Amino acid sequence: MIDACHIQNRRVRTRSGKLLGHAHDLRCVHRGTHAGITHLVYGRRGLLERLGFRETSRDTLPWSRIVEIGAREIIVED
Repeated sequence: MIDACHIQNRRVRTRSGKLLGHAHDLRCVHRGTHAGITHLVYGRRGLLERLGFRETSRDTLPWSRIVEIGAREIIVED
């Protein structure tokens, strides 16, 4: 298991190698006493959202598209 704070600032790439940006935040939904991750927020717009300068960002990926979380990168489906 990995802590959410360890995901921040990791590069986000597709399987084919395209750089999408850096991870900045996670979106979650409450399920009873637990929370489930629904989306990864990344890129420049995602950073602006995290800092409170934007309402919501289009730069999100459904958590189901995450293929691998490496030491420096997060790999997602194309």
